[in-house]
Amino acid sequence: MVTIAEIKSALHQQVANTEDEKVLKKMQTYFSSLVKGDKKIVAYASKWKPLTAREYKAEVEESIGEYKKGKIISQREMEKRL
Repeated sequence: MVTIAEIKSALHQQVANTEDEKVLKKMQTYFSSLVKGDKKIVAYASKWKPLTAREYKAEVEESIGEYKKGKIISQREMEKRL
């Protein structure tokens, strides 16, 4: 069985050996959200941005608002754009 001290040491090694700022920022954001019990991650947005329940609900409400305003495209159109 792995001890807490061993896990901490392994995580420290990974962070210390990482030079990619984007990776480190993502790790920082993810870790911060895990530590804060009231900020539990419930979903991820594009580019793996973690979302709390409040942020996720806001994203959904924004999407519904855009739909109601007619700001939509068909799946075929989306596939053409990609």
